[in-house]
Amino acid sequence: MTVIKRIKCYLFGVIMLLVLVCTTGRAQSGYEDKSFSDVLTAAKSGDPFAQYEIAMRYYRGWDVQSNMKTAAEWMMRSAERGHTNAQLMLGKMYLNGEGLDKNNEQAFFWLNKAAEQGEIEAQYLVGECYHYGRGVAADQIKAAEWFKKAAEKGDAKAQYYLGKLYENGQGVPLNDKEAVRWFWFAANQGHAQAQYMLAMHYATGRGVHLNYVEAYKWFNLSAAQGNPSAIDQREKIIHKMSKDQITEAQRLSIKFIPVQKIAPSPEISEISAMQDAPLQASGTGFFITTNGYLVTAYRFLQDALRIDVRTSAWTKRAKLIKFDTANDLAILKVDSTNGCLAIDSNTPVEKGQPVFTLGIVSDNLKVWAPKLGDGNIRSLSGVGEDPRFYMLNLPIQPGNVGGPLVNVEGNVVGIITIRPDEILRLKNDEKFGLAEAVKS
Repeated sequence: MTVIKRIKCYLFGVIMLLVLVCTTGRAQSGYEDKSFSDVLTAAKSGDPFAQYEIAMRYYRGWDVQSNMKTAAEWMMRSAERGHTNAQLMLGKMYLNGEGLDKNNEQAFFWLNKAAEQGEIEAQYLVGECYHYGRGVAADQIKAAEWFKKAAEKGDAKAQYYLGKLYENGQGVPLNDKEAVRWFWFAANQGHAQAQYMLAMHYATGRGVHLNYVEAYKWFNLSAAQGNPSAIDQREKIIHKMSKDQITEAQRLSIKFIPVQKIAPSPEISEISAMQDAPLQASGTGFFITTNGYLVTAYRFLQDALRIDVRTSAWTKRAKLIKFDTANDLAILKVDSTNGCLAIDSNTPVEKGQPVFTLGIVSDNLKVWAPKLGDGNIRSLSGVGEDPRFYMLNLPIQPGNVGGPLVNVEGNVVGIITIRPDEILRLKNDEKFGLAEAVKS
């Protein structure tokens, strides 16, 4: 069997991801793929979405040299026209003195406007302002109200602070059970301090049954994130535990996988209203097990309301299982029985080695046409000598992102990624991108 035929035999493992993004999540300006000059023209005409996009490009240094002062000017124009995320960003810029003189009163003013429009991070920050008396008179009752709004939508920091308020009886009645409840939500999202506080409650039996195994587990997880208090408490509690209990606690620690935006009750009405929302992003992924687990890029999924997975045979709803923002990776699960690609993390990859990729590169999502590309390994490290990546000599397009990089045996040796500035350049009619692959 030729190499090309071998690779094509795995074509069924490639999938198309259709991602619907909730309007209450990260703002989609509609100008993300436009050139700087086109966005600037629209911004000057008074479009608040274009003004926000220009502000973010100056803020992040995307397609233009970073300039905080200019970013603040455009952010102000967009915020004054009611753009929620611009109001949030402007508030944060006032808080941190980025491009503007630090001003807590102005920070609160703009954060409060965004919070009243339902922006989750703004709701948390308004709660923090009331909690610490930052830009507004301290008021623990109002702090609790705003923390609760964000906490119920899954914000881990808000959940942690709400737990602290219940623990101390600030702004809400003292209630250890409620404190444990909110610490639990935040801890399961990976919040280190919430993990520590939850462990303390298990270790002392406050608001929950005494459980040294759970206490050790949460101390261990918090300690792994560098929390020195958790390290100290873990060493103290270990003397109260049997060998079997320690083994079980360590097993649970290893098994732990943080989840995203876990909350006590999802807002079903908002979700139902968004079922027919327009497509916001798409990319390629591939199955890694025969029972529906697949890998793709996380960038398409952030703040997504709904994730659909499309193959040549069907389209199904997917669930986000785990994600890694640093490496732009995500694991999804669909209810299916399917073929899969084998991952090869043992065979050494060499510079110049031939490699192939599969991806959905057409802008027409109605056309099921996976494309096969071939090239070679250009470098064993990515941009800036980053050891996590391979640099590739490979024809690539934005639709390839999240797809598999395979060797001549048809085994996966990496996952395709393209840096944001390269995606913009490619969408402006370039045919060959500076492609990298996250090592498998």
